[in-house]
Amino acid sequence: REEPKPLHEFVKDVPDDLERIIGRCLRKNLQERYASTAEIERELEDCRALTSEAVSGINLRVLFRQGRRPRVAIPILLILLTLGSLFVWWLHRSSRAQWARNQAVPQIAQLIDNEKLGEAYALAVQAERYIPYDPMLSKFWPAISRSGSIKTTPAGVSVFRKNYNAPDDAWEVVGRSPIEKRRFPLVDSVWKFELKGFATVERATFPSDDLTVTMDEEAKAPAGMVRVELATPASPLSTPLTLFGFAGYEGLPAVQLGDFLIDRYEVTNGQFKQFLDQGGYRKQEYWKNEFLKDGHVLPWAEAMTLFRDTTGRPGPATWVQGEYPRGQEDFPVTGVSWYEAAAYAEFAGKLLPTIYHWAAAASPADGPSVIPASNFDGQGPARVGKYGGMSWSGAYDMAGNVKEWIWNEANSGKRYIMGGAWNEPTYLFNDPDARSPFERTANFGFRCAKYASRDEAAKAADPVILQARDYSQEKPVSDSLFQVYKSLY
Repeated sequence: REEPKPLHEFVKDVPDDLERIIGRCLRKNLQERYASTAEIERELEDCRALTSEAVSGINLRVLFRQGRRPRVAIPILLILLTLGSLFVWWLHRSSRAQWARNQAVPQIAQLIDNEKLGEAYALAVQAERYIPYDPMLSKFWPAISRSGSIKTTPAGVSVFRKNYNAPDDAWEVVGRSPIEKRRFPLVDSVWKFELKGFATVERATFPSDDLTVTMDEEAKAPAGMVRVELATPASPLSTPLTLFGFAGYEGLPAVQLGDFLIDRYEVTNGQFKQFLDQGGYRKQEYWKNEFLKDGHVLPWAEAMTLFRDTTGRPGPATWVQGEYPRGQEDFPVTGVSWYEAAAYAEFAGKLLPTIYHWAAAASPADGPSVIPASNFDGQGPARVGKYGGMSWSGAYDMAGNVKEWIWNEANSGKRYIMGGAWNEPTYLFNDPDARSPFERTANFGFRCAKYASRDEAAKAADPVILQARDYSQEKPVSDSLFQVYKSLY
């Protein structure tokens, strides 16, 4: 009438399966008992095999027979799947480690010899996943990578990177700032900094050690301008307000510089059209500089007759009937004199950059990297930003596209114009050019700058007379050294 007590209350250490078998034999309901002694025998054999054999000697026949029960089958299946997955993973990793040692490492060495450091770095990163402590791979890292940090104000900025010479590549996620002592490829790079509520910032390194970036709130960020932070390690200056003379600009006096803003792109036709349509050529308040021509100061009305388009209307020399060429709203305005450029800057609440500020933002020393990515193709001006030639500061087209008027006066009343143009030799990116401020050539354009105060740029705005090098006074080198120099060209 009553169910018997469990066997383990009478006998210690009874196997669970044995207690289950005996319990089933004693069920009150006949239908719940075993159907035959043969079924009991099989259960007892399985129980004995599973409890007496060591794990290393598991009877697979018994295991599979037990596996018919869902309570046993599911754990067994999971174990087998796990073991199988681990085995496949081990085989894959073993084969990839062989690939890394036998194929990737020799390819990395060859890429380094061919100065393809970006490709070598990418391959080394793949190989490191499988042979992280390989001594040969460890020797390559100093030749293809650098250690650097990235700091932003504020922190928590999303940082992205891609190779400078591959503008169409997808952005690689670097992480969130601050980033301390991370390894980066030893190649020219473009960086992007994004944070919700703040204006996106772009920078370039050629390469450098660290990056420091200040983000501006979107509502306060100056439209279309980039912040040139001269205190950042990536800039041409190592500390703020450093006395600095630019290499390649022989005879240029050193001047104190602070952070400033400069247009991301050259002033476009569309922007200059706003100046014209809002009476820029009729409002004398924008034209604050004397019109000095051939030693004489021209009256306002007479000077204005010199700034006409091809049909005699006020406007750039390349325009027709007060209009820029159709479809070129985003192309740089061309055919403007220094006076017209300065008047537009006044209209826009800005100034033309000084030779110092322009060179600080452009960093002509980076020419070997910037020039190949810029518009020197001889086909004509291009839409601003079309070419990937971005300076370290995030300003585009400072090399090539159109020449850019600068504030400073040169000798004989001329004004400097910088950067070279689409139809000029590339070396003009590095060489200041002085032209008549009335000249309105079809490859002349400009961009604007903004300073914390006009007084801050006063010293940098002084006239600059560059002294030409007198080669007749130079001591000639020996013939053998001359041959070495000659071999470089």
